[in-house]
Parts: sequence; C-alpha cells; structure tokens
Amino acid sequence: MPPLSQERRQRRLARASRRRRWWAVSPMLLNEHRSGLGDPLRWGDMSSWAPYPWPSVFLRRARRPSQSRMQSPLTKEPPLTPSDANVLRRPSLPPQNTASVLQRGRASHPDAGTVLSALKRRELGGSLPALPQHNNVPQSDILRALSADRVPRLLQEQQLPSLRAFNKFFCSAWLDGRTVIAGSKCNQLVVWDVSQSTFLRLALPPGPWRERPALHCGMHALAVNPSRTLVACGGDNPHDIVVLSIPDFRPVAWLQQHTDWVFGVDWLSDTALVSGGRDGMLGRWNIESCLQTDAAYGAFSPMRPDPFAGRVADASLFVAHSPTRRRVRDVRYNPDLGWYASVSQDGFIRFWDAEMGKLTGGVELECTDPICITTSSYHNLFAVGASGYATFVDPRCHDSLTVRAVDDESSIRSIAFNNHVASMGIGTGAMMFYDVRMRSFLDLNATPGKAATRKLAYQTGDGWIDELPDTAFLPRESVRQVPYTHCYDPSGTRMFVAGGPLQMILTGCYAAVW
Repeated sequence: MPPLSQERRQRRLARASRRRRWWAVSPMLLNEHRSGLGDPLRWGDMSSWAPYPWPSVFLRRARRPSQSRMQSPLTKEPPLTPSDANVLRRPSLPPQNTASVLQRGRASHPDAGTVLSALKRRELGGSLPALPQHNNVPQSDILRALSADRVPRLLQEQQLPSLRAFNKFFCSAWLDGRTVIAGSKCNQLVVWDVSQSTFLRLALPPGPWRERPALHCGMHALAVNPSRTLVACGGDNPHDIVVLSIPDFRPVAWLQQHTDWVFGVDWLSDTALVSGGRDGMLGRWNIESCLQTDAAYGAFSPMRPDPFAGRVADASLFVAHSPTRRRVRDVRYNPDLGWYASVSQDGFIRFWDAEMGKLTGGVELECTDPICITTSSYHNLFAVGASGYATFVDPRCHDSLTVRAVDDESSIRSIAFNNHVASMGIGTGAMMFYDVRMRSFLDLNATPGKAATRKLAYQTGDGWIDELPDTAFLPRESVRQVPYTHCYDPSGTRMFVAGGPLQMILTGCYAAVW
C-alpha cells in the first residue's frame, strides 16, 4: 500500500477531529432537543457560537428563509430570521474546546455565571450552562418563555376566604406582586392581599348626578395604568367610569359620556384611556387636566361648593364602533403596535390607531357573539373568546386562526396571555391552555415527542353558592363556578382566578390564586 501524502494525511486527521468534537458536544444538543427547546430559533442561536459542523439531521429540519411570507406567528411555518439561515451553512470556525465555547456564552450575559441564574435555568429545565441571546432578547425573556410552558402543569389552587360578602367577580388586575384588585356584580371594588389572604372593600364615590338605570349590571371594566399609579373602573353609576389613585384609592376623575353599561376599558398611556359600552360607542379620554386639578386643590371632598369642578373629563373622541352600533363587549390596547382593538356583537374585531383614533381595519369572526378579548405584546396578537371558539388575529396582516375550545353549549368567558400560552376560562368551570406556537392545547403528557393523551384542564373549586331559589330547577351538584376573569402576576408564575355561577338567578362567588 503506497504511503499517504502529506495533504491526504491532514485531511484524514481533520475529519477524525471533527467527529470527536461532534460526539463530545452532541449529548447537550440532544437534551436540548428532547426538552422542547430544539426549535429553529434556538438552532439559529447555537449556530453563531457552535465549534462543530452541523450534522445532516439538523440540516433537514432547517427551512430556507422566504421573503414572501408574512412575519406572523399564525402562519403554519413561521418565517426564519437571518440567524436561522446560518443553520443552512456549515460554520467555518477554528477548532475550539468546549470550555472556550461556554466562556463565550457567559460573556454575552453578564449574569449568566451567577448561582441564581444557574438555579433558574436548572429549575426551568435548561441543559446548557448559558442561554445565548437571540436578536438581543434579554435572558429574562427567554426564561419567561420557558416558564410559560411549565407553569400550567404546576398550578395549585388556593381559594381565598370571606367569599360570602360578594357576588360574581367580573374583572380583575394585579397591582403588584402580592395585591390584586377585582370588581364584582354587586358593584363592589375589593383589594386582596393574596400573601395574607386579607381584603379591603372600597366604597365607590358617587359622581355628578345623572339618571341611573333601573337594572344594575355590576362592574365589568377595570384596568391599571402602565405606571401603576391609577386604576380606572366602572363607577357607582354603571354608565360612568371613575379613576382612582393608587395606593390611597381616592377619586381623581369621572368619565360620563356613555349612555349605557360600560363593558371595557384600557389605558393608552399614564393619562389617556379608551372605553367601550353597551351603547355601541368607543370613547377616548385624556385626564391630564383632572390630574392637574387634583394636584392644585388637593383630594376630592363632597363638602366643597363645587366638588366636581375640573374633575369630569370630556371625551376627546367618541365614535360608533360600527354603523349598526351593536354593543361593544371589550376593548384592549397593544402598546407595541400603537393600536387598540374592540369587539362587538356584530361579529367583527376592529383595529384603531391610538394616536389618530382612526379605523385601520377589521376581521370578521366566525362567532357573532364575542365575549372577551386580550392581547400579547410578545407576539403582537389579539385573542377573542366567544361561544365555543377562540380566534387569534394578527392585525398587521389580518391573518386569523380559529380553534374550537369547547362545545357549542359552553363559551370562553375570560382569556389572557402568558408569553406564548393563552389561558381560557370556560363556561363549564374549567381553565384550559393553548400554545400559539405549537397551535395546540397543552396536554397532560409533559414529555415532548410523545402522543397527547388529553387536554390539560383544571376545574375550579367549590367557592360559595347561596341557597338555590325554587325557580332554579337545577341540582346543586351541576352548578359550576365559572372563571369570569383571570390575570397573571408580574412574574407570570401565579394566576388570580375569580368568578361565580353561570346562571343569572344564582348568587355566589369564587376567588383563588393558582
């Protein structure tokens, strides 16, 4: 056998070196893939610092970038980023050992080498010593996305006491990591300290006199401004909106232009907000002048000669949601897009420019009776809950995805986003979770790669239900506590769930921290 030339010997040694480097690092990648993190975005991250050529199994999973596809998470195959395109090329990097690679990962994250960061990654199932950034996304956002997958399967219910004093909570919001505020059908505003299971009942101040409706619907609208210094909610009159300061909860402003029940309110900034009501109208308000009056004259006092002077704000824009003026069920603002969306019983979701107040577009829903709406700034999506269906809408391209959550006899009463997971409160008294990236409901089997057994669903607790009237004709065992409202705390690891019985003639209440 003729001796090998110098060039052939170097090529053979290079191939053997590449094989050794691949088998030395491949178990980490396989663990990453099995833990559910092996998506194209993660592969694109690792390609920027991997010291080895990519094997054919990963090259087959990669997709070529397409400029013709819309940048929408609702597309069946999400478009790739420039970093994902690097997966299609073998990186021509000089040979490095594993220690240098890990050191480079730590350099991109100043806090990646801390004990707290390592414990967080181990708790969330991360297998790599450091999580590299993707398109300058902070490590906290990556950990938040990991926790969103695992939190639903770890939730445990802790019911709050003293529920007999209230009837059906319809709206809620977290004030901080331990305090949540909620509004009830009996038109009471309650502040819960969930760490000590205590509550404070707030008396709503009466606004300037105007005719009250014969039937009171309770409080359906509540929102906290971005700086968490003001809270807007339904007033003593269900046609009004009152703005209270935090943490003393004294009245600052009244909004009195709606002529029917107010169903939705959300903040556009620290001093501007939008509202929608059963009168089919949308109002945009600015309370900066009311805040100036409050700073100049002090706290509101009904004993003054003209106590409401300078404290009643006029709508800067008051328009009809649609030509038919069907009732507006809810409104929600997306700060990243600069748009707010509204849904009404005409079966449309419409998008409005927050600065100009102009209609920018709309999408017709499959269900003509939408109930609730929420938004995700992480994905720039709006989600609408209706009878039996949930619809996810991307307002940038008007792409929509409708999923069937329950049967036609039930409905989605509340919906909220935790990163890429949408939680839904069902009219049967259950909580379900939908992953918008996987386009499927979370299942009980938490092991990736295995077939789904059945949908992950939690049933609400017993709560409190008053004595059934003779006209109810219902067995007590069939009455469920429906989650009319739920919201996540700032960390995304706890969820406040509240509601009551579905039947209108029944009196009851449910409130818990999951």
